[in-house]
Amino acid sequence: MPENLCKHSEFIVSCYERVTRLETPHELFSLLKETATALDFTNYGVVFLPDEQDRLIRSAFVATNVSADLVAEYDRHRLLENSPVMAALRKDRKPVEYDVEHLPLQRPEEQTEFIRELFVKHKVPRGVFLPCYDNVGRKGAIAFMGERPLPTSGETAMLHLLCHYAFGHLHLLLAANWKTKDLTPREIECVELAAVGKTNLECGLVLGVSETTIAGYFASISRKLNATNKTHIVAIAYERGLIAPKATEAKARLRGNLPEGNLT
Repeated sequence: MPENLCKHSEFIVSCYERVTRLETPHELFSLLKETATALDFTNYGVVFLPDEQDRLIRSAFVATNVSADLVAEYDRHRLLENSPVMAALRKDRKPVEYDVEHLPLQRPEEQTEFIRELFVKHKVPRGVFLPCYDNVGRKGAIAFMGERPLPTSGETAMLHLLCHYAFGHLHLLLAANWKTKDLTPREIECVELAAVGKTNLECGLVLGVSETTIAGYFASISRKLNATNKTHIVAIAYERGLIAPKATEAKARLRGNLPEGNLT
C-alpha cells in the first residue's frame, strides 16, 4: 500500500472508531471537517438529496464550510436545476467526482465558464460526493472539495465507508434533538421562510417585524433545537415534521413574492 494511502487509512479507521462516541451533530461535523483537512481537502458538505423540482442548494445542506458567497451565487443563477452531480447521485449509488478545470461539465454552454470561474475563485475546483442513506432510507451525500487532485480509488473507498457510517449516525444525533422544547407558531413561520432561502430582512418584511426581532427568533430556535446554523435548523425541522418540504414554498408564495436572498 502506498505510504500516503497507508497514512490516510490509519486516520480513517480512527475516525470510524470515534463516530459512535460523538454526542451532537456539531461534533460529527467537526470530525468531517478534520477528515477533509487530513486528506488535503479545504471543504466538506453534508446534504440531503434535493428533489428534481427543488431550486435552492442551500436548503439541501445540513452542514458545510463552503463559502456562503459561493452558495448564494450558485442559487442566484439557478444552477441546481440542471446539476449533473445531483442527477448522477439520484440515479446511482456510486461516488460522483467533478473537476471544473479538466472534466466536461455537462451543462449548457452559457453556464460552463461561470461555473469554472466561481469554483476556482472559491478554491473548490475539484471534489467527490459520496452517496449515503440515513436510518430511515433517505438518500444524501457527504462531499469533500478543494484544490487537491481527485482522490484515488483507495481514498474514495475508505471515505465512502466512513461517510456511510457517519451519515447513519447523524440521523440518530438529529433524532436526539427531537426531545427539545416545541417551537412557537411564529418561530415555525421563520423556519418555513428560511427553508425557501429568505434572509432575516426578508423574513421581517413578510412577518411585519424588524430584522433584529427575526434574529432573536432564530437565536431562540437554535437553542431549542441545538442547531448550529440556519441550514441545520431547517434539516432538524424537516426531521421532526415541523415543516413539510412542499408546503414551505407554497406558504412563502402566499405571503408574497420576495426576491431570493443570500445565505445568512
